[in-house]
Amino acid sequence: MKNSKMYLSTGKTMLLQGLLFATLFSCQKEGLETQHSPESFEEVPTATGTISAAATANIIYEENFEGSNPFGTYVSKQFATSYGFTTVSTPLFDGKKVGRFELRDTDPLSHSGTRAEVSFPTPSVSDLHRWYSFAEYFPSAQWKTDDADEVLAQWHQGGGYSPSISLRGKNDHLWLYVKPTPSTTEKIDLGAIPKDKWNQFVFHIKHSSGSDGIIELYINGNRVYNRTGVSMYDLAKYGATAPKLKLGIYKSDWNSKTTKSNIRVVYVDNVRLGNSKATYAEMAAKGSGTATTPPPTSTTPPPTTTTPPPTSTTPTISPITSFTLVSAHTEKDVMTISNGASISLATIKKLTGAHKLNIRANTNSSTVKSVKFELSGAQSRVYTDKEAHFALYDNSGSNYYYGDWNPPATGSYTLKATPYTTADASGTAGVSNSIIFSFVN
Repeated sequence: MKNSKMYLSTGKTMLLQGLLFATLFSCQKEGLETQHSPESFEEVPTATGTISAAATANIIYEENFEGSNPFGTYVSKQFATSYGFTTVSTPLFDGKKVGRFELRDTDPLSHSGTRAEVSFPTPSVSDLHRWYSFAEYFPSAQWKTDDADEVLAQWHQGGGYSPSISLRGKNDHLWLYVKPTPSTTEKIDLGAIPKDKWNQFVFHIKHSSGSDGIIELYINGNRVYNRTGVSMYDLAKYGATAPKLKLGIYKSDWNSKTTKSNIRVVYVDNVRLGNSKATYAEMAAKGSGTATTPPPTSTTPPPTTTTPPPTSTTPTISPITSFTLVSAHTEKDVMTISNGASISLATIKKLTGAHKLNIRANTNSSTVKSVKFELSGAQSRVYTDKEAHFALYDNSGSNYYYGDWNPPATGSYTLKATPYTTADASGTAGVSNSIIFSFVN
């Protein structure tokens, strides 16, 4: 049972590439910044290589747990128990030691919450374009299914608000929560938690309350999320501070009750913070050690096979290159939908004569034989189109259908499209592409 605790609330519950027509939609992003490409160093970092002297100029902070004082005095350590954070020698990712966070539902509160976390310094408001990376290993024996979420990484802004960006676990899936405002939340399902193996997370974030914000997330070398537009709370409007990274485990439900699980353990290694000039290659590069997995003992997780990080520092790009909004009334393309798009239904009707709409996924590979669409938000739909042109609401040649999009419900949407090498979402799945957009009146 959960020990009785007195606790404080930790926070309130939680455009397109250009204007097709001046009045068609409003865009949250102008002049999209792209990912930095690797620069020419004397030694080019790779996922299995080391970071060169030239590259480290862009690394603000690095922790590989090889020293005697992990995290040192750089971070605030928020552990209520002696086992909340330790260093161990298995399962190894790189070098001879890794960090280990452990949280139990009976743990005392730390900083008004059930947490085992480290909190990094609050950055200057003039230094909010950054890269972040870390490797994590979720042992299945200490990471059972739970429908109550836990926070694994969060960019907190204080002020009594939930974090503006957070990486979470729930129902054995990884989730990315993005909150443009304290009262709005975009929840992105990143797929099943890969357990009993090392996973590398690289975030490229330009924290901004304006249209120039950026959030990119790479998992194991694949870009799984890309968003432009608001990426933090407005500091003046909400009395917030600049976003600071917190890393570890925080499970708010355990502040006052029990859930389906009673323990959470995660191993971590190669924690890095990079400045705006950092590259994916620098952030994904390994350190100076060689990953091995010694035989487990009775006090360690069950035997596993360590999966090395990708050998290429260039993330895999989806064969789904873009998404096009199509009029099912005129059968003509209306516009290319970019991340963060806000689309005016009134203007659409004025231009096309009707609200009948569909979305086509555009591909650049002849190997794509079917596309699985997963739409969530104001309306939900899961559909697999087994022949080109691949459309969310199906089509017959140039005749596009519209289903219940006459008109679509107003509000925010997330659309994920995954390519497959054979029909009916079978064969080999390719890298998916996702966008966030909204319909307004």
